[in-house]
Amino acid sequence: MSSDLLRVTHGARSIGLDLAHRLAAVWDRGCIRVGELWDDYCRHPYLPRLVARAVLDTGIAAMAARHRPVRGRDVRGAGRSLLRNVDHPR
Repeated sequence: MSSDLLRVTHGARSIGLDLAHRLAAVWDRGCIRVGELWDDYCRHPYLPRLVARAVLDTGIAAMAARHRPVRGRDVRGAGRSLLRNVDHPR
């Protein structure tokens, strides 16, 4: 049995890879809400299963801190920022 059935962590690099590859069509639209991203993780069998939405939220926060581009969009770049493309829950 795999110890990776439900992930308790899903870091910035993993989310970036998911957006760049498995969810490229969604990311390339230029806008994705955290709720939509969470729904994708819950719905699609090709994405890892996360134990809770907080795992995704923590990974997104780590992405913002790392300032790494995803498919040409810089996390902190004006107008093309990941933070502008992902609406964080309030």
